[in-house]
Formats: sequence, C-alpha cells, structure tokens
Amino acid sequence: MLVISILFFSVCTVVGQRKEVITQYIAQFESLAIAEMQRTGVPASIKLAQGIHETQAGTSTLVQRSNNHFGIKCKTGWSGPSVRHDDDERSECFRKYESAEASFVDHSNFLKNSPRYFSLFDISPTDYQAWAWGLKKAGYATNPQYAQTLIKLIEEYDLNKYTLLAMGKSAPPAKTESAGLSDKAEPDVVTSSTVSSGPITTQSKSLANKKSDLENTPTEKVNSRKEEATYPSGVFEQDGCRAVWVRAGTPFLQIADQYQIPLAKLFAYNQMDPILEASRDQVILLERRAATAVRWPLRNKRSR
Repeated sequence: MLVISILFFSVCTVVGQRKEVITQYIAQFESLAIAEMQRTGVPASIKLAQGIHETQAGTSTLVQRSNNHFGIKCKTGWSGPSVRHDDDERSECFRKYESAEASFVDHSNFLKNSPRYFSLFDISPTDYQAWAWGLKKAGYATNPQYAQTLIKLIEEYDLNKYTLLAMGKSAPPAKTESAGLSDKAEPDVVTSSTVSSGPITTQSKSLANKKSDLENTPTEKVNSRKEEATYPSGVFEQDGCRAVWVRAGTPFLQIADQYQIPLAKLFAYNQMDPILEASRDQVILLERRAATAVRWPLRNKRSR
C-alpha cells in the first residue's frame, strides 16, 4: 500500500507540474497569438495549442536551441538560420529564429501563404475542431493523433476564449432554443461595442495605429450621421452585391465572423489591405462585385 501511495503521489505531482508549465506558456504567449490572429486570421486557439504541443510548453530541446515554436522545417526556399534536430529522420533541418515573436509571425505567414493550407481560411476561426483536422489532412504533422491532441489541449485549457478575444468577443455567443436562420440574425449596424480590452502586443498596436490620428470634428460627425441615415439598416444592396454599414473602430475579423466570410476575402471584396479595424464609418461589401450579373431582389435577412 505504501508503494502504491508513493506512485500515486508521484503521478499527481508530475501532472500538476505539467499543467503549471502549460498555464505559464499560455500566459506568456496569449497576446502574441491574439495579435497574429488579428493580423492573419489564424485562430489564437490553434496557434497556442500547436505551440504547446510542438514545444512541450516551451521546454523542448528544439525550441530552446532555435526559438522554433511550431516545428517548422527549413523546406525549399528557406534562407534564414537553421539548426539540426532528430525528428522523423536523424539530423533534419529546422528553422531558427531570433525570438519567439519571429516564430509566431513566420508560422502565421507559413500557413497563410502555403497553397495546401488555403482551404483552412474558409473555416470559421471558432471551429477549432475543423481547423485541427484540416491541419492534419493538409500534412502539417505525421502524428496520427495530431488533430485529437490539439482539440484536447484547446478544450482542457479553454484556449478558444483567446480566439473570441481576438474577434472582439468576451464570451461564446448564447445558444437559442431554436436553431436555424434566427441564430444568424444580422445587426442593423455593425459596431465595436463588444470589443474586449484584452492584452495586445506591439504588432497589434501598430495595426491599430494605422487609423487616422485626426479626431472627427463636430461637422464631420454630423456628416457621418447624415451619411449613415442614407443607408438601410442591416444588409442592403450596393454596387450589385450585399453590403453593410459599419462604424469606425469595428474589427474586420468581427465582421467576417458575423457574416461567415473568410477575412482575406472580405478585404479582397473591398479592395483593401489587411488592417485591424475600420478607420471610419463606411460601407463594407460582403461579396465580390458582379457588374453584369442578374440578381434576385434581396430579402431582409439571408444567411450564406
């Protein structure tokens, strides 16, 4: 009995230490994950889960030698620093970074710019299970349990809340008794009133600082109200496609999630460079312009 008790105590101690290390990793890198999601659309929950798994929560030999938090190998075209590390094969080439932040940025760019991962960005950022399975299907890792491992980490440590924070939400949306179109009811005007004041890094601040430094004058505010009054509430037709009026300060990721549009496509529809939030009150197109297309009249509410 004494031996069993000692073994049980040892196991509990190890599990407790593992959880503490993971919790510390999350606290250290949650801001980076949020900022990178706001920049590129890679879910913060997925990024944190991958970082935890790939680095053993920051304790692996590879991450300590290279600042490589996502196990990204050199691949063709990599001209930066590298280290050798045993993985699927002996002495494989892995990318090396000056800092953890550089690794987080490169991971986002790696997913965003690799054709085999393009389809992931058509998935809602809150659907972490689909993202996890999509990464496995696209060949991110050879581990057959890779998707399940990410999903377990996200659920055990409530990592999806960081995705919601990046989207300007502080909690999951309340479930209604009836499912269907009513769950996707569109607001009259998209606003930034629900944006959280969670931790933001220098990168996300630099994106936000792209807003104009000039405050609206009283005359400009009156003109803005007049312009808003000229547009219908909710979704309406503009230039032959669906559109919505949004107010300055509204996060574009929030708009994309509300209308179930990939963030990259939302910017493409509006011929915009990626930015954090609307810098002014404006009309945002929700689909590609179709100058010659014949369209049916729009109804007040419609889901895509």
